[in-house]
Amino acid sequence: MKFHIGVYFLFSVLCVIFFPSIEAETIKHTMEGSVDVQITHPESVVIGRTFSVSVLIENNGWEDKQDISLIITNPDGSIIPTDKNEITIDRLSTEGSYGRTIDFEISSDASVGTHFLNILYSQVLVKNNVEPQSPTTNNIAIPIIIKNQPKVTIHTITPETIFPNAEFPFEVELISQDIDLTEVS
Repeated sequence: MKFHIGVYFLFSVLCVIFFPSIEAETIKHTMEGSVDVQITHPESVVIGRTFSVSVLIENNGWEDKQDISLIITNPDGSIIPTDKNEITIDRLSTEGSYGRTIDFEISSDASVGTHFLNILYSQVLVKNNVEPQSPTTNNIAIPIIIKNQPKVTIHTITPETIFPNAEFPFEVELISQDIDLTEVS
């Protein structure tokens, strides 16, 4: 039984180290015609990992919007969409909303530091819900900090032999070269 507790403890420690908590940031922009665009993204991502950007578009105006598009790109190629990086909405009625999550992957050869996701948003206002106006566009830049894989060493000391129903010490030493280890218990 004690051996299982030791293994569970070691697994928990590994999860804390190799699956660090992700802090997300939400930004909100109000576009022309009272359209709110809310974007939730991680502040930082580790090289080789996948992350998600969530987008919520809400029409709070009193006129419909049409031909809404949102395109997310990365100019240096270090952040790659895993699927389609574009949202298109034919028509969004008054008080309507649309949400979607887009997944991205950090290239294995990306350089460490701040990179940007550039978002091009465009929409067409529909005057009196009948007459389409000229398209309006907005640009949004989102900073994403790319980090290296953490370097953590785990040393364990266990007895040479384990007897049934016996208690034994199970020692674990964690050494981190580049990240702070938190919530280790």
